Amino acid sequence: MSVQGNAERGIRLNRARMLVAEGELQLALEDLRSLLSGIDRKQYRSSWRNLVLNLMSRRARADRDRRSGTSDDRAYDRSQNEIAIGILELIDELEQSDAVIGTYIVEQPIAISAAAMGNAEVLTTDRSRLKSVAWLRRGLDCAKSVCRVVTPNRRGTGFVVNANTLVTNHHVLETASEAADTVVEFNFEADDEAGLCEVERFYLDAATFKTSETLDCTAVKIRDFGGKWGQLTIEAGKSVKVQDHVVIVQHPQAGIKQICMTDNGVVNLFENFVQYTTDTMAGSSGSPVFNDEWRVVAIHHKGGDLAKNVAGDVIFVNQGVLMSAIVADPDLAGFICAG
Repeated sequence: MSVQGNAERGIRLNRARMLVAEGELQLALEDLRSLLSGIDRKQYRSSWRNLVLNLMSRRARADRDRRSGTSDDRAYDRSQNEIAIGILELIDELEQSDAVIGTYIVEQPIAISAAAMGNAEVLTTDRSRLKSVAWLRRGLDCAKSVCRVVTPNRRGTGFVVNANTLVTNHHVLETASEAADTVVEFNFEADDEAGLCEVERFYLDAATFKTSETLDCTAVKIRDFGGKWGQLTIEAGKSVKVQDHVVIVQHPQAGIKQICMTDNGVVNLFENFVQYTTDTMAGSSGSPVFNDEWRVVAIHHKGGDLAKNVAGDVIFVNQGVLMSAIVADPDLAGFICAG
């Protein structure tokens, strides 16, 4: 198989992935069926072709049920999300298969003149993953506003918005009486010598307590905060998309502040929720989910959800509540968004 053929198939898989992101599931499936039909059947597993046909059949059936009125919008959207996940998982498997892609590495060295060296390197995906050092500095600045939340009953993570408002999960901080006895700790992180930085602790104003169990979000003012640890910017619009990159600053296992910066892809969106492959652990609940502009697009609230495809496979994902849903709540929005 030629390097050119490998590259062409890689481009086609990237195109199929982008079609899924745009909601064009039928076109993505047709592309995958066409790609597989061009490969010697001795080189690929029949399960790939069968899965494509199964997903196409399921998508057609969902459309029929919706037109006939036997399926409501919610069931239809759930079916489309499951089909999209099935397509993306198949694309991932195909990309790892030598039968489909082979290798992009040419075994014999290529002579490249000095004049041509400037054009010898390219992006390896359909979008750049390069980040400026300034982006890292901005992230470190935003991380200052993330704190450890220590309640009488549990530990979690929170962050500051609107000058002195703490945002965390409802299941981390459930009641005003708990808030009265809760401490939030800033700078609970390792220093350059693996010791603990100097931690600053604040109490909460329980009289300002607002919460939503449905959105798993609590907002409450921090007493005598003073603004030293800054505040984060909310992305109120529903702008996050499948394949976007998200970063979570967190206190996993209620320990020192940490950040996950690898394998951070958004894999699913439904109703008020976003699902991603970013690592989290117990204690990470209430963490801010940042987009590439370091704006908070969601609040992380749980993990370990199973997203099943039609083949019966499962993937583990983590999940956050979209800030666009939270700021639509009148009580919470008054605290989170007010000037």
